[in-house]
Amino acid sequence: VSTQSTGKKVTLELGGKSPLIIFEDFNLRNAVSVAMLANFFSQGAVCSNGTRVFVQRSILESFTKQLVERTKKLRVGNPMEEGVKVGATICRMQYDKILGYLETARTEGAEVLCGGGPITPEDPELAGGLYIEPTVLGGCTDDMTVVREEIFGPVLCILPFDREDEVIERANATEFGLAGAVCTDNLSRAYRVVSEIGRGGILHEYQCVQ
Repeated sequence: VSTQSTGKKVTLELGGKSPLIIFEDFNLRNAVSVAMLANFFSQGAVCSNGTRVFVQRSILESFTKQLVERTKKLRVGNPMEEGVKVGATICRMQYDKILGYLETARTEGAEVLCGGGPITPEDPELAGGLYIEPTVLGGCTDDMTVVREEIFGPVLCILPFDREDEVIERANATEFGLAGAVCTDNLSRAYRVVSEIGRGGILHEYQCVQ
């Protein structure tokens, strides 16, 4: 695309593998809510999803426990029905692609904490549909395929971190700089981290999730 002759500004969306950074001072329940919304809304088919969930190690265990518990309760089925949170994958090609990524994740050493495969909703009319369980992967490392490549499905990767400078460097280590989010109650840290992350658009979560 050339805009040299017109001088117009153009933004090209080339994919997303956005970081969601959760610091230990952020409310735990709200942090889990943010992570679930950033990965399972619209079956994970959102280009700006925060699929690399960086969690400060001091809260990793409690965060993971609550995340898995709540993810297991998500209803899969017809999204037009009340209480259903996750619908079908858009097409067979994408469905197979997501399952392929999950198999690769297992091969590369990720731990499937919940989900991880196809699911048949309760409604018998939906049998044979392209439904995938909301999936949480633990034991992830920055070099894994599921951490580096856009899956475009309901797959969340947990990545522990210790220090602010460390997580900034790791968050920036991606080809796809579409978006990002920082969860902290410390406004000074929020502005500091946001200014250092090279993403297209950054959201600061400040205890705004009920």
